[in-house]
Amino acid sequence: MAPKRRGNAPEPVDSPWMRPREAAAYLGLSVDALYDACQLKGLKHSKLGHATMRLRREWLDEWVEANVVKAG
Repeated sequence: MAPKRRGNAPEPVDSPWMRPREAAAYLGLSVDALYDACQLKGLKHSKLGHATMRLRREWLDEWVEANVVKAG
């Protein structure tokens, strides 16, 4: 039987899911800016229960690509 994970333990390296703090670090944003992006700017995320949110790395990459501002 696999050991139980603790609430603050990071997702396994091979997991496609990221916690908000991990996703914010991946994007170079603050956690507050990440939450704002989820609420106001269409960043796709999964809400699990009342306070648990997870994001997939491909969703983050798609959101960044969709929000590129062209110079000029």
